[in-house]
Amino acid sequence: KYSQGEEVTVWVNKIGPFHNPQETYPYDSLGMCKDESKDAKHKREGFTAMLSGDNLVDSSISVQFRRDVSSKALCSMVLDDDSIEKLTEAVEQHYWYQMYIDDLPVWGMIGELMAPDSKEGDEQAFIYTHREFTISWNHKRIIEINLKSSNAVPLKKGTSLQFTYSVRWESTSKSFSKRFNRYLDFQFFEHKIHWFSVFNSVMMVVFLCGIVSLILMKVLKSDYTRYSVGDDDEEMDRMGDETGWKLIHGDVFSAPKFLELYASLIGTGYQLFILSFWAILISVVGSLYTMRGSYGSMLLVCYAITSFASGYTGGSFYKRYGGKFWKNQMALSAVLLPGTTLSIVVVLNMVAIMYESQAAISLNALLAVIAIWLFICVPLLFIGTLFGKNMTEELDFPCRPSRYRRPLPKKQWYTHPLTLI
Repeated sequence: KYSQGEEVTVWVNKIGPFHNPQETYPYDSLGMCKDESKDAKHKREGFTAMLSGDNLVDSSISVQFRRDVSSKALCSMVLDDDSIEKLTEAVEQHYWYQMYIDDLPVWGMIGELMAPDSKEGDEQAFIYTHREFTISWNHKRIIEINLKSSNAVPLKKGTSLQFTYSVRWESTSKSFSKRFNRYLDFQFFEHKIHWFSVFNSVMMVVFLCGIVSLILMKVLKSDYTRYSVGDDDEEMDRMGDETGWKLIHGDVFSAPKFLELYASLIGTGYQLFILSFWAILISVVGSLYTMRGSYGSMLLVCYAITSFASGYTGGSFYKRYGGKFWKNQMALSAVLLPGTTLSIVVVLNMVAIMYESQAAISLNALLAVIAIWLFICVPLLFIGTLFGKNMTEELDFPCRPSRYRRPLPKKQWYTHPLTLI
């Protein structure tokens, strides 16, 4: 809440090309002027904001609650060869910048390519030197912010650029709880959802699947009973009389190669599935988008908690197939996804640091993530593996696996997995 005349801080965050939102740089990387009478003040950010590369700095733009500003000078600069080169490249790549006012984001363009004096011909880079803020308020709250850039000036050596801004306050009846609704994509929800048709289709699919399952279970029940007992030698004798899936019933549940890796992949897959389900559910039900960085924090917490599911499913799968080295499987599950992700992040982070991008993650943030993995994810995965290992019976399958592995014909070169990939 703000009282009339109270200072409202305008934060600048980052800039980057419009057609590549992931390529971001600090706001002052273009050498655009700022108010030298004030020291740059940084806003303390949360953990997930550090991971996303946000770095909010005071823009030195003086805005007071419900007090209009007709036109006020911010700073000035004289263009030289270096600044013209940087600004021209930024305009040609359609650079945008991001600001925050009361945690509401607003975006603007650095400049535009235009023909001089509105005549047809070669386009020239122009930079906007005036920013017009239109801020809507309700009671003591800021509800909506709009930014309009104007006063385009051509980039020529020796030109003096005078950057100015204006502020206009407008009253609105929109409530504070709905101020983030304008950032949502309502075009996706503009059509009515026919819930009865959706429910009818779902029930029809469930009904048909149930009928098919009952028929299959009734037909295959006797075969399951027959193949769950008996000796492998007897099975080999009657193999010639069998057809279809019955020929390979003893091989279906045989232990796969690289059982530790396979079990770890199964556990990681379950973890990601549960994580995705909860992320979608919380996104639909909750309103975390109103707090910057809260959704990332939620994902991090959910990932740490679902480590138990990864350990349980991986350990259960490994024990069911007769695995003996459960500690190796648990260690592989603990480092499989985090290790792969960390390797990719380190490589991308080195590239970001080399190009001085703001997307680079700080060392403190990386150490914090590693600490969360070491002290939360690993213990939960260990507990889940113990539960899965101790609550699962070995070789608990509908059909008894064969002790003899069936010889497979040699694959042609075009059926090899590497060729298919």
